[in-house]
Amino acid sequence: QIAILKLVSQERKQSHFTSIIDRGKKETYFFLVMELVGKSLADLKNQRPGRVFSISTGLGASTQCLEACEDLHKYGFIHRDLKPANYACGLREKKRVIYILDFGIARRILNDKGELKTPRMTVKFKGTIPFASISCHRNTEMGPKDDCESWFYLLLDITVPQGKECIRIF
Repeated sequence: QIAILKLVSQERKQSHFTSIIDRGKKETYFFLVMELVGKSLADLKNQRPGRVFSISTGLGASTQCLEACEDLHKYGFIHRDLKPANYACGLREKKRVIYILDFGIARRILNDKGELKTPRMTVKFKGTIPFASISCHRNTEMGPKDDCESWFYLLLDITVPQGKECIRIF
C-alpha cells in the first residue's frame, strides 16, 4: 500500500489518493498512517432511501471512482477489489472528493521495463464476489479491464435499486 500511495500521490490536481502521514515498523508489525477520510460510498449509500444514490450523485461519484482507477492503471497497478466500501468521501473542504482505498490485494502488472507481465496460467480468486469480474470468477489472470468491469458493477450497485440482483445476472 505504501509503494502505491507514494507513487500516485500527486497524479491529478485533485488526487483521489490519501496522503501518507507516517509509516514504519514496530517489532514484527508494519504500520501506515494516512490522511483521515469520511464515510465510505457503501456506508453513504446504505443511509439513502432505497439504498441507492440519485442518478446525478451516483454518476458524479462513479466518475471520480473511475478516474482514481485510471490513475492507478497509469502506474502499472490493478486494484482487484473495487467496490463501494473501498471508496470514501473526503472531509471538510475535500468533502466532494472521492478517495480510493485498500490496496491490500492490488497487483503490479508491468515489469521493470514498463511492459505487461506475462499472464499466469491460473490464479486464485481475489476480490469480493458480487463485484468481481468474470475473469476473476474463472480464476484467470486479471488486468485493467477487470477493474473496469468491477467499476461497472459498482455503478449498478450505487445507482440501481436492487443493483446487486442486477449484478448476479451477469
